Amino acid sequence: MKLTTKLISLQAFNHVITVPAIAYAVYTQQYTYLWIALAVWFVIGPVSSVITLHRLLTHRSFATYAWLEKALSYISVISTVGPTINWVAVHRQHHAKSDREGDPHSPYANGKFSLTEAAKIWLGYDWKIPNIPIKFVKDLIRNPTHKFIFNNYFKIIFAYCIVLLAIDPMLFLFAYVVPASVTMHLIGVVNILGHYHGYRNHETKDHSSNSWIANIVSLGEGWHNNHHAKPANYHTGEKWWEWDLMGSLIKLIKIN
Repeated sequence: MKLTTKLISLQAFNHVITVPAIAYAVYTQQYTYLWIALAVWFVIGPVSSVITLHRLLTHRSFATYAWLEKALSYISVISTVGPTINWVAVHRQHHAKSDREGDPHSPYANGKFSLTEAAKIWLGYDWKIPNIPIKFVKDLIRNPTHKFIFNNYFKIIFAYCIVLLAIDPMLFLFAYVVPASVTMHLIGVVNILGHYHGYRNHETKDHSSNSWIANIVSLGEGWHNNHHAKPANYHTGEKWWEWDLMGSLIKLIKIN
């Protein structure tokens, strides 16, 4: 089975289980598990996808300590959005071909917003380009950490889940399934609304926009037009009201 098929299958499993898990916690008033899910989501969602996969590994908008970058890269595996090499390759291709032919996750088709494409992106089935050029990830494929993550991606997730099950079966649901599922929605919202909803500070060649809705759910990733205009900036807010929590956290860990 191909990596993408395995990934989509695992994501689908997480989505199917998430609603019953949350409903059960609410019905039994076990709210502690919901707080655990929120805390884990914060780490594998905004921190992993926004700070690690996006601003650190894809755009190299800042540098941090080698041990911390390695730790963050491994933590990003639990978000279940693909190995670091694959995620970075797809997103760098997205910036190279933003909202044009060859963009692996644009909500536009033939220059027009497409509900079909948007639905695919929202559900995580948005890798429309089967073979992303290797040139986009030459820096990562030479790195032992990212090579190991690529070769052992599902084994790492499986090991994490086994540990959770051994501690408390409910943790499997609320420290993996639920936060991983919500992370998929976070990324979907940003990829869609960040190219459809909001205003523009810059006249870019794509449909990127600054969406306050996307910014709330991602804790700082919604100022997408600013980002597409200046992808090397680790902090995406430009106007005083454009808050970026993830950008503020980066200030605490960056070393340049």
